[in-house]
Amino acid sequence: MITLQERYLVDAQGQRLGVFLEMADYQKVLEALAELESFHEPPKMAEPRHSVKELLELALTERRPTTFTVEQQVFVAVVLRDRVELIAQLQRALRDFGVDLPLPEEPVMCYDDLEVAARNTVTKEVSTQPTLIDLLDQVASQKAVKWVNYQNQLLLVVGPLEEEALLEALEDCIDNANADEALKEEGAIPWEQVKQQLGL
Repeated sequence: MITLQERYLVDAQGQRLGVFLEMADYQKVLEALAELESFHEPPKMAEPRHSVKELLELALTERRPTTFTVEQQVFVAVVLRDRVELIAQLQRALRDFGVDLPLPEEPVMCYDDLEVAARNTVTKEVSTQPTLIDLLDQVASQKAVKWVNYQNQLLLVVGPLEEEALLEALEDCIDNANADEALKEEGAIPWEQVKQQLGL
C-alpha cells in the first residue's frame, strides 16, 4: 500500500478543491497505476517503423526540434535552421564534448531506394553528391559527430549512439526549447503565476 503525504487546496468554506503531492509520491501513484493497467492491457502491436525521410518531413511539418535513432547505430538531433538560439545552444553542448565544427553550407538530400533508382534512370549517371543516408553510414563507421544541412531547411547533429552523454545533452537542449515553446502557447500558465495565485 502507498502512503502519501498529501496537502489539500481548500476554498473559504474549507471544501477540498485539489490535492498537492510531493513529486516522489506522485511518481509512486503513476507507477502503481501503470502496473494496474498492465494487467488489463491487450498486447501491444509493433509500432510502424518510420523512415529517416518521414521523420525529417514530420519535423518540418510540425516545426519542432526532435531526436531519433537510426538502426541502433546513429542518433540524429533535428532543429529548424531559423532556430538560431537553439542552434547556438547545441553548438555549446557540442563544444563541451570537444566537438567544434562549423555549420555546413552544402545541403544534402534524403532519398529512399525507389527515388535513387528513378533519379539515376533520369540522369543516366550516379550522383557523386553524398545523400543523408551516405553521411549516416559514414558516422556509423567512423564514429564521428557531424553537422548536416538537410535541404537548407533543417540542421542535424548526427553522431554514433555510443556517445550517450552527448546525446543526453542535446536532448536536454531540445526538450528545454520545446518546453519554452509550449509555455508560449495560448492557455499555458507559467508555474510562477500558479504559485502566486495559490499563495504558495
